[in-house]
Amino acid sequence: MNPALSTSGLARIREFVGGRSLLAFDIDGTLAPIVARPWDAHIPDELQVRLAALTATRTVAIITGRAIADAKPMLGFSPRYLIGNHGAEGVPGFESASATYARDCSKWLEELRGDNEAWRATPGITLEDNAYLYLKGGGPVAIVYPEDGTSAIADGMALCKRAPNPTAGKAFIDWSLSAPVQEMVVQELGRRPIRKDAKPLGALKPMAEIKLVKYDIQNAANKRQEYIDKWRALMLAR
Repeated sequence: MNPALSTSGLARIREFVGGRSLLAFDIDGTLAPIVARPWDAHIPDELQVRLAALTATRTVAIITGRAIADAKPMLGFSPRYLIGNHGAEGVPGFESASATYARDCSKWLEELRGDNEAWRATPGITLEDNAYLYLKGGGPVAIVYPEDGTSAIADGMALCKRAPNPTAGKAFIDWSLSAPVQEMVVQELGRRPIRKDAKPLGALKPMAEIKLVKYDIQNAANKRQEYIDKWRALMLAR
């Protein structure tokens, strides 16, 4: 296995990153370092210049958990797509739904921006890797696992049917699952490895010590709107 940034690794990347490729990036933890206060995050100037040059020859998308109004001023370039709030706004064709989500999120944001920052003392629900990166960046938080159990769902990676370059796609999947990359995913992103020969972070609780509950993905999909409505009602009632 060759490192991705080696001469041969870069040559393989050039094979499947063509003019029709979509290059998508997150902001926090990817383009900008994680910081204790999200509004202090900054994308380095040199990286801004490189991304501006990239948009001239490739289709670039920024997909972030931030609101578009929050993310756009951080960008010194104009990506083809700017998707905010984890896909709740900026997706072509979903403008009406996005307006509803934006109103909800703006209310939450005002609470977070309160002068007393009371939210810091409020237990919250998040993904484990996000919590770890926030902790690593100096955030005044601790990771606590529910005593009555939590879920552990693996992320998926797949090769699209009738992909234009399946050989390169398979090579990318093999690279992503390789030991060096899994080690990087652990150390840099705070994720749990899928390989048994990759050591998990010592800062995270061993899986054997976490009580897991079954997460019914099909049930969640069938009742998606019901759960969204309940969550919105619960959060807006605070």
